[in-house]
Amino acid sequence: MSSIHTGYWGCGAFGGNRVLMALLQVVAAQMAGLERLVFHTGAPGGESALAQARRLLQELTRRDGVATEMLLGAIHAQGFAWGVGDGN
Repeated sequence: MSSIHTGYWGCGAFGGNRVLMALLQVVAAQMAGLERLVFHTGAPGGESALAQARRLLQELTRRDGVATEMLLGAIHAQGFAWGVGDGN
């Protein structure tokens, strides 16, 4: 079984957007046909951004066979903002 361990890389020191980071990683894993994505959410409460990303992905892909370009355009249209680094 192929699996990848990932998480909110770049969302602490560089202030990345956790929902966007999770969303893009889940999309990439699905596109790659990955059997198992292990998403490390860190501190308690960290799973909320992952859950939000999964809900958004489900909403954006309601239609079967949504084209990659359309999906990426829909993600971009969400207007995700970059955060502020936490200094670690």
